[in-house]
Amino acid sequence: MTTTPVRYFAYGSNMLTARLRERVPSAAAIGIGRLVGHALRWDKRSGRDRSGKCDAEATGRQEDVVWGVLFELDPDEKLALDRAEGLGVGYLDKTVQVSTDEHGLPAGYRSGLELVVTVSDHNPTRGGTARHAPSGHGHT
Repeated sequence: MTTTPVRYFAYGSNMLTARLRERVPSAAAIGIGRLVGHALRWDKRSGRDRSGKCDAEATGRQEDVVWGVLFELDPDEKLALDRAEGLGVGYLDKTVQVSTDEHGLPAGYRSGLELVVTVSDHNPTRGGTARHAPSGHGHT
């Protein structure tokens, strides 16, 4: 039986796919998103290592935005993530509306790319050379 994946908006260190997969092996990045009306607040401290922790706090101000990565997770792994994140101990699980853009890129960035002039490379030593994104980057 196929189950519907859980959509999870990650911010802070959970945006790192490798880190998230340590807790949730099924995590698959599906895009970049923004949470409008929220701001990161570094007002928490880990009980384990005393490091600073942040939260996406609702402000209600449209100019406040938290950028993050949208992931899909196997619903059977959600409990492990909740435990690792300390759900109920400083963090709440809530449903939010995350905005996404074409290709996950902000409009200002896309418009800047559209202005870039491309020219042919006449150097035959570079012709046909495939260039790939470094491992660990890009859409999974």
